[in-house]
Amino acid sequence: MKRELTPQAMVMLEQQAKANIKKCNEQIRKNTEVYNNWESVTDERLLRYTREQYKEKFIDYWREERRHQVYRLNNQIRKGFLFE
Repeated sequence: MKRELTPQAMVMLEQQAKANIKKCNEQIRKNTEVYNNWESVTDERLLRYTREQYKEKFIDYWREERRHQVYRLNNQIRKGFLFE
C-alpha cells in the first residue's frame, strides 16, 4: 500500500533514515577493522566463525541494511511516499 507523506513526516523520516545509515556505516567500519585484524581476535563468540563466515554474517549484513536504508531514503521518502 502506497502512503503519501506530509512535509513534516518527510523531514522526520529523512532524519531517521540518515541516522540509520550512519549507524550502518559505523558498524561496517567496526566489523571491517575486526576482519582486517582477524589474527588478533580473542573473543570466543567471534572465533566460532571463520574469517569468511564473519564477513558474510556481519559485514555483508550491514552493507545490505545500509543499501536498503539508502534506497528507502532516495526512492520513497524524498519522493513523498512510503510503501507499507
